[in-house]
Amino acid sequence: MKKLLMLGVLAVSVLAVGQELKPVVTDLQSVRTVYVAGNNVSANYARKTLAQGKRLCLALAPKPDDADATLTVDAMQSVGTGLFGPHQTNVQTSATLTLRDGSIVWSDAVGGGALNLDGKFGGQNIVWKLNKSICGKR
Repeated sequence: MKKLLMLGVLAVSVLAVGQELKPVVTDLQSVRTVYVAGNNVSANYARKTLAQGKRLCLALAPKPDDADATLTVDAMQSVGTGLFGPHQTNVQTSATLTLRDGSIVWSDAVGGGALNLDGKFGGQNIVWKLNKSICGKR
């Protein structure tokens, strides 16, 4: 009976050692991997920008469990007047970064305008602003 118990304890110990524990991130400057939540054009461009990784200290995580934090990206289309006529449509993008413990540690928004007609600028700019807040560079 003792041998069986010892084998069980040994097996559990080996399994526990084999599991890689992810360190808990507690502040904005410690974030290195980000999962992007959102089903809109700005979220898609945010994912694409993170995946390319050019001049970024952040990496895209494929699942929320693999990420230090979740970047929730929202986009809203608005119609107004502008350079291209009275019915110019542009995309307003906002985002929040939430740590695993539920703490919101960063938020920002990018207005519409002539440069953000399709949401691409908003998604890219949100990632660049987040990267600058974390790493001090774009």
